Amino acid sequence: MAASNEEVNAYMADLHHLYYLNQGRDVWNKWRQENPEIQPDLSIANLMKANLSDIDLNGANLSGASLSEAFLSGADFNGANLSKALLTGAHLNGANLNAADLSEANLNAADLSNADLSATNLSGARLSGTDLSGTLLSETDLTVTRDSTGT
Repeated sequence: MAASNEEVNAYMADLHHLYYLNQGRDVWNKWRQENPEIQPDLSIANLMKANLSDIDLNGANLSGASLSEAFLSGADFNGANLSKALLTGAHLNGANLNAADLSEANLNAADLSNADLSATNLSGARLSGTDLSGTLLSETDLTVTRDSTGT
């Protein structure tokens, strides 16, 4: 049985939100300031190698998004959903990931130096070769599951 358009769209990024994101950091951050009630949906978006440094993704849904090798330094992911996101080799140094959900995310070889991961859910996340130097990890869930070791 084929999925209906509504079922498929329920698992895809909002094209309106992607439009603003593609306009660049300044346009996106202004749009976020003007629309604080909107929770951006960028789930399953392909943002590989994107330059999103210092961008406001507070509370955004990025579950399943591909952010490999993206430049996310200083970005605000406070309370964002990044579960099952692909963040291999991503540059997240100095990012705010406070209370974010990174469960089952792939962060292999990512740079999380000096990031704030306080109260972040990293259960089942892959962290092989990840730089966590200077990272705040208070109240962070680092539960390892069998598959999170990469074996």
